[in-house]
Amino acid sequence: MMALDISTGGTGSEKNLPEIIGPNPTCSIQSSKEGAYFVFGKPSRCILETFSEMATYGVPLDLLYGSPTWAILLRYWGLDTSIDCSKLEHDKSFNMIKGKTLMYVHSGGMEGIASQMNRYKREGLI
Repeated sequence: MMALDISTGGTGSEKNLPEIIGPNPTCSIQSSKEGAYFVFGKPSRCILETFSEMATYGVPLDLLYGSPTWAILLRYWGLDTSIDCSKLEHDKSFNMIKGKTLMYVHSGGMEGIASQMNRYKREGLI
């Protein structure tokens, strides 16, 4: 990251680099362990709800990367009603994004939505 910052005209200072937030706080998601990231590729009601919700705002997401990412971001912004957001104020990652602008880089994956939807149907989530 420092090399990228320098090559684009930055100073390479650690304070100028982006911070990465973790998956906490937890919500009732299917995960490999309590409070962990989603299990990659495994259909989840939380991911599907995020996929649908973001589509209503004109933000098309895939089901493997984009929707899980936004599900976690919405938790930090206190927009996931399945958790007690009053506990977020003490979370370092919450304070890291509070009042800041977010840049989300969509990395593709839209061509895989049809096959993922079939997996969600087989799991009985659709």
